[in-house]
Amino acid sequence: MLQRPVYAGMEPHENTESRQLVPLTSDLVFKYVFGSEHSTPYLRSLLSAIQEDAGYPAVAAVKIANPFNLQEASDAKLSVVDVRATDVNGDVFTIEAQSTNHQAFASRVLYYWAKTYDAQLREGDFYTTLKRVVGISLLDFRLFPVEMGGPLHTTFVPSCIQKPNLPPLTDLVLHFLELPKYERNNAPPSTALE
Repeated sequence: MLQRPVYAGMEPHENTESRQLVPLTSDLVFKYVFGSEHSTPYLRSLLSAIQEDAGYPAVAAVKIANPFNLQEASDAKLSVVDVRATDVNGDVFTIEAQSTNHQAFASRVLYYWAKTYDAQLREGDFYTTLKRVVGISLLDFRLFPVEMGGPLHTTFVPSCIQKPNLPPLTDLVLHFLELPKYERNNAPPSTALE
């Protein structure tokens, strides 16, 4: 699934030197490929591959949702993810394709996650109705240093520092896929994520 380079508007064996290449991590291209109603099967496949690669169950079905985190006040910051979807369990997936790194990228990822989690409750709702929010970042840059052992796919969940064997909090899951770390070789893909 993540074989690189993937470019929009390119036919197999087409001469790419005469055309401007647009990477899949471009917002408009990514939203078209994965965020349109016609692309639901592709989005489900992508989400399943990411989930399974991290040890979670595959996504059985998915529905595209509004990508806007609505502002509750006029001075609140508007946030829009590239693609938002829900699965049959009600879990919410926010997917961001990012071409360039910036200093506050990790903070932005957490902010988008928090806004999405917060948007689930209205006054009078019970906290037990909250569903898991899974943030997925497909990156066209290296976020975690290779020398620290950062793999292609890194998953974060909140866990206890003092007692790592305690179960983690399950409502927060963040996936980072650093596409430049994908090693292309002549072998056929061996996993759904590849």
